[in-house]
Amino acid sequence: MPVKIRLSQKRVADLEPVPGKQVEVWDTDQPRFGVRVSPGGRKVFFVMRRVDGKLVRATVGIFPEMNVDTARTRAAALLVAMQDGHNPNLEKKHRRELQDDQRGILLHLFESYLDSGGMEGKVKGSTKVAYRSAFKRLKAWHGLPVENISADMVKRLHAEIGKSAGGYAANFSIALLRSLMKYSMENYNRPAVNPTSTVKWFKEIPRREAMPPETIPAFFKALDELKGDNGADLFRVLLFTGMRKGEAMPLKWSDVDLENKSLHVQDTKGGTSLDIPISGHLAEILLKRKERVKSPWIFRSNSRVGHVTNTAQYCREIEALGVRVYPHLLRKTFTTIAASIVPGAMVDCLTGHIPQDVTGRHYTFPSVGQLRPHTEAVTAAILEMAGALTNQSN
Repeated sequence: MPVKIRLSQKRVADLEPVPGKQVEVWDTDQPRFGVRVSPGGRKVFFVMRRVDGKLVRATVGIFPEMNVDTARTRAAALLVAMQDGHNPNLEKKHRRELQDDQRGILLHLFESYLDSGGMEGKVKGSTKVAYRSAFKRLKAWHGLPVENISADMVKRLHAEIGKSAGGYAANFSIALLRSLMKYSMENYNRPAVNPTSTVKWFKEIPRREAMPPETIPAFFKALDELKGDNGADLFRVLLFTGMRKGEAMPLKWSDVDLENKSLHVQDTKGGTSLDIPISGHLAEILLKRKERVKSPWIFRSNSRVGHVTNTAQYCREIEALGVRVYPHLLRKTFTTIAASIVPGAMVDCLTGHIPQDVTGRHYTFPSVGQLRPHTEAVTAAILEMAGALTNQSN
């Protein structure tokens, strides 16, 4: 005979499993509601009644994650719905199928990829920003199921992006799509074949250049004429530190020690943190900025993350003023000037590169204080090229 008791928190907790047998205990207060105890001791609340003539058992919740009172309330509502002809098991299956369909939509796949941190769960915040920018180039496909994106479509888009934005942008965008497809295949078994596998990449030739010394005065003048001060101050930080834009844009005031003139980069491209000195000249620029900017972010913006995430507009404005520039050019310029006056291993330490020689890689670990004279020397050289060197005490 069925076991019936008034289910309470204590009574459910005291129910003992029976080896090799599922035990069902029914509630005397709420008809058709009970708890099932597995041989392993798992306790599951359930309801059971006929829907369209068929006996249906539906899970309400798991004890003790769900307490008895909550389970009884939900059971009552579920039984009313079943009385009206709703089969909760079929509806749950339909929701699961719908969710599976949504996972296969490129836009939903992209968000899932970012939320999970990518294939290895290690996608950095700065990389996510770059991915979002590249994903915009796939906008026409955002609503498509991954199975509907063919190899021919990918080849055509790769060529189109190459013509409009260049080979680097085309390769990066399709490489992102390749990662999304691989992620979908490993996690959702779709599509059957990665449509990006036959793409022939554009040849990427690194731009071996630095800003010519004779251009630096015009560059400084252009910074002074930029609208607002985000772009100007960001580009000054890039030039006077040699930082990558992805390291500089998310800087917070808590990352900078203006009193001791040092800066902490939490996550470099190499995956390690970096502490570098900043010159007295740059410290003064940042000190004045801190008085103006009331935000945790040094380069605040209205973006979803709260800080500047894109420098394209700044580059266009500076180019309109007669100077061609891009963020990595400033890193190359800092490094080129530093290499002419600073020992090579010290240049690597300032820019976060891993030295190639054995001594530099394994035995050279200068402190911020030991690096400071080199930073000041590079800053002085830049200012001299800009015609702005003054007798100032740092």
